[in-house]
Amino acid sequence: MKTIVLITILFLNIYVKSFAQAPPQNIQNEIAEWLNDTKQGLLQQNNVEVPGWMVRVEKVGQWQQTWVNGVSETTNNTPLTGTEKFRIGNISQTFLSVAVLKLVQNNQLQLSDPITSWLPISITSLIPNATNITIKNLLQHTSGIAGYNEAIIENDELTAPAILIDWYNSNFLNNYTFSQIMNNYFTLYQPIALPSNNSYNYSETNYLLIGQIIENCIGFSWQQYVQQNIIAPLDLANTSCIIDGTISNPTNFLNGYVYFEDENGVYTPFDVTVQNNSIYKGSRGMISSLNDLIIFWKNLRQNNILPSDLTTLLLTCNAFPFGDTTSFGVGLGCFQPNQGFDWIGNEGNIEGYSSAMYYLPSIDTYVSVVNNRFATTNQVIIAGIEYIISQNSLSINDNCKHDFLIKTDLLNNQLVITATEIISEIQIFDISGREMFSKQNSNKLDEIIDITTIKSGIYIIKIKANNKVMTKKIKI
Repeated sequence: MKTIVLITILFLNIYVKSFAQAPPQNIQNEIAEWLNDTKQGLLQQNNVEVPGWMVRVEKVGQWQQTWVNGVSETTNNTPLTGTEKFRIGNISQTFLSVAVLKLVQNNQLQLSDPITSWLPISITSLIPNATNITIKNLLQHTSGIAGYNEAIIENDELTAPAILIDWYNSNFLNNYTFSQIMNNYFTLYQPIALPSNNSYNYSETNYLLIGQIIENCIGFSWQQYVQQNIIAPLDLANTSCIIDGTISNPTNFLNGYVYFEDENGVYTPFDVTVQNNSIYKGSRGMISSLNDLIIFWKNLRQNNILPSDLTTLLLTCNAFPFGDTTSFGVGLGCFQPNQGFDWIGNEGNIEGYSSAMYYLPSIDTYVSVVNNRFATTNQVIIAGIEYIISQNSLSINDNCKHDFLIKTDLLNNQLVITATEIISEIQIFDISGREMFSKQNSNKLDEIIDITTIKSGIYIIKIKANNKVMTKKIKI
């Protein structure tokens, strides 16, 4: 039999750091609680342990604040401060896209230029359809070029990418040159598709090539160009480009972890804070902080880095890989989560770190977030924050605010939902966003849901009745 425990705000591992004017106290508490719920729920429901989470939120013109939960490293359990630097993974692509658009602004290249104009034949001869692929295709992942670190299908089974096996076996320290990657690993793969203006297929190779095009255009490294033309003018003191072969990290650096699963399903963490990033180069080749990412993103959206026409081009998402819920622009993406609100920004994954940088137009708010476990989604954190700010609550004990009443029947392991209007749809998600229950066309004022097979813990329930939608936490 499941038991219900009234949730309390757990501050033991939660530290809140305020900047400028603080948000209302109920929002402070709700977001702190939501971070804790998510971290604990992932462990309880999916056996996924995340050492630490950091979130910075800026409600434009009103308040800014950083929330943290957990530790920056697991040996001494050092508490997070919210100021740590970290590898931003794919968010680096937004910086490189801006760098390319700066070159367009200066008439040094054009987005319509074929890549054969800027790369040597020794490289373009390896790329099918190279004469038809433009710089914009690379920026928008519409080139059809295969990724050099894609998984390989052998005997109907997925095999890890050869370059990742090699890199992991070197304890993440092997050095890779551009030529080695293209000749030794890229040639293992076939193109994803022909170049297209609106068919997006993510490929790491696109931004590997972008870095080389920038260097061939200006005559020095892409790292130096980004430093001089983006980082320095914005005074991003905690942002830097990683030089190939470098394994030292700046001070106040967040430790990152990869978890390996054994045959018994037990996950063991491996510290990958020290790594040779030459395997990714411009595709995932930068370090930053939560605050710097919001400064960069705000200045970009406000036309302080590029002229308005190029900013508009950058912010236009018109490549659609997954129907109409996700689309891609020039070095960033637009995402529509379950709540139905639109986000624009980018997400960064790299061994040891999962991060995100978004603007949420529905609440005029910037959010940057990172956790120090590789390949752990941040979207559930952001979705909860968006709902808390827009509705002022995601609380379990908030029935009176809505025209819905939710009760748990402990004796019969049932969830009882009562509404004042006809219920049209019910969905229950675990803390990672995985759907655990769904019912459409209910057409009732009340519903009884069997929760016998659902593990105890925090879940999110979404109820629709006519034009009303309620999203809130439930404790099972």
